[in-house]
Amino acid sequence: MEILSEVKDKVGVIHSLQKLSELYMFKGNNTEAIKTGETSFKMSKEMGFVEEMKNSSLILYNLYSKSNNINGALKMYVLHIRLRDSISNIENQKKH
Repeated sequence: MEILSEVKDKVGVIHSLQKLSELYMFKGNNTEAIKTGETSFKMSKEMGFVEEMKNSSLILYNLYSKSNNINGALKMYVLHIRLRDSISNIENQKKH
């Protein structure tokens, strides 16, 4: 990931963090999975990358649910649905 950071490929870094978070989750390391997922979400939000925010929020929803963080899970689920719908609406407007 250091190489991606050096070339300023922020989307690549975010995607790598998302995959790493999912890998940690698969391995049962929820603490690192959440930490990594939150970093990917924060970077996505700071950069204004809506698609990546949508993906990160879904990962965090799953992680928070698994960790019994109901409030965090609900917040991420609602955000994921809103972002998904916004992206879908924009794509539909482009078609017409």
